[in-house]
Amino acid sequence: LNCISSVSACKGPQDLDELTKLLYGVGSGYSKLTRPNAAALDGTAPAHTAVPDNFYFQVQFHQLLDVHASSQTYSVDVWTREAWYDNRLYHDNETYGCFNKGNGTQRWHLITASDLQKIWVPQVGIASLLSPPIVFDIIPWFAPDGMVWLFKRQRWKLSCFFDFRFLPYDKQTCHVPVKTEAFFQNEVLILPGTGVQDGIAMRITPREGVFTAGPVDWEIDVKRSSGKLVCEYEGHTDGETCARFVKMTFAFVRKPSYYITNSLLPVVFFVLVSWASFFISRQAAPARVAITAISLLTIMSRVNAVLAGLPHLSGSVWLLDFMNISVYFSIYANLEYGLANFLMRMEARIEKRKMEVLKKMEAPHPIIPDQNKQIPSPSHLSIIPHRNKQTHPPPPPS
Repeated sequence: LNCISSVSACKGPQDLDELTKLLYGVGSGYSKLTRPNAAALDGTAPAHTAVPDNFYFQVQFHQLLDVHASSQTYSVDVWTREAWYDNRLYHDNETYGCFNKGNGTQRWHLITASDLQKIWVPQVGIASLLSPPIVFDIIPWFAPDGMVWLFKRQRWKLSCFFDFRFLPYDKQTCHVPVKTEAFFQNEVLILPGTGVQDGIAMRITPREGVFTAGPVDWEIDVKRSSGKLVCEYEGHTDGETCARFVKMTFAFVRKPSYYITNSLLPVVFFVLVSWASFFISRQAAPARVAITAISLLTIMSRVNAVLAGLPHLSGSVWLLDFMNISVYFSIYANLEYGLANFLMRMEARIEKRKMEVLKKMEAPHPIIPDQNKQIPSPSHLSIIPHRNKQTHPPPPPS
């Protein structure tokens, strides 16, 4: 940057390169390993006794990039605004007049990312971050009063404990704790906002903005997404001072139309198809077996498709409960025909036996001799000789 006024009208360094060399260049005595308030002690006291440095942090949420339910991860596109004061970068109007606006107000200086590595920058820790952030753009500024502003556009891949109880009408609420990393907890105090604006921890770019991409089956819930400063005592070392962090809450809602169209409606349809087999004759075995078996297999394929997109859950899930009950209805149709076919064969056997009995009852009965009656043997029979019948004349009258 060139100075605004003429060289003869201002004192000190004439351009930004000269200014940065004077403030934090080689030979300036600037140490990027020492925080500003500790450096202000100039070795007169231990560094950890210095007044804490305030670090202002704000997230501008742009879009939800993707959601992976099976791994319980999601990615977001955000701009982060970070601000802090470093008194070693202070340059007043009298000594550094070349870098003031014409109206006397302070002028912000845009520096490069390589220059940013030469000054002290608070280290930010994000607890739910799964991998290092992907930084697309980084814009550092500093002002004559020593305030440093840092804008970064990043992609965060985060983990979250998803709640699938009401799938496909589920709403996920994911918390992202953001804190500063320092040797002592209270060396750097994180505060919401940017220190000079509204003090809000998170802002959301409206849907009508320029960032409108993202997953088609999820959308951000603006009302439930927020950020706030949290002071937590539980689990801290001494139990008296709290652990300060900014708690970001990303809330997003699933669009249920995909599951309604491709899971719920087909399952209901094939349950009705399997129960339609009750109106088919029991003698039409191929038709009844095919219609119930195909329906059951189709429902099972839909269940497997839903399970493929979910982690190994042990609790209740509304969609899975609905589909499992549908499976039971379809299994009943299969078992019912098996029982009906068994009873039909039993009925046929009974009818066959009944017809055999009726035929025997209608046939004529043969005369069966009495086996208990004794018949005399030929040896016991007496042979009576046959007398010839002769005709004798009647006797004479006396």
